[in-house]
Amino acid sequence: PTNPKLEEFSDLLDKSGGIMVARNDFDRLLREQNFREIFKRQYEFAPAVKGNATNEDALRTVVTNILKIDTAISVARQAATRGNSYAAWEALAELRSQQEFSEDPKLGQEIETLTPKISTFVDALQRARDFEDSRRDQTGSAMAWYLKALKIYPDSDMAEEGFQRLLDKVLPDNDLLSPSAQSEAVN
Repeated sequence: PTNPKLEEFSDLLDKSGGIMVARNDFDRLLREQNFREIFKRQYEFAPAVKGNATNEDALRTVVTNILKIDTAISVARQAATRGNSYAAWEALAELRSQQEFSEDPKLGQEIETLTPKISTFVDALQRARDFEDSRRDQTGSAMAWYLKALKIYPDSDMAEEGFQRLLDKVLPDNDLLSPSAQSEAVN
């Protein structure tokens, strides 16, 4: 009991025990895809994953993604505060459409908070997508709903992209443009 080496060994066990718990917690949270908790405890997990390249990359990716989401939420809140809830919602919805961000609860909650304020716009976009994805050819109806969304929010990238996508489907190679306009568009 008075041997100093035993005391050092005991300290080493205490320290490594904490690291083992942190490593196990990290692995469990990663399996559960509880990225917010990993982000919250990133400084606890950093020493625990050190030396394991896979886990180091996973921690780095989680931190980067959560920072990206939180930054987007902050920018969206500022836009909504300035009266542009449409732009705020669209930016967050675009982010959520990406696979790595689709399950983030905070992002989903923020979108749900904005949706009632701009429900007619969101409804128009959803109907346009539903018609676009319909098994029956509903291109005209989809285009009409995208135009309605653009009427509600003229700066909508989502509505503009959807409309252009369908226009390209209906009129490949810009059939409406005169030959001189087509050559200018190419150059």
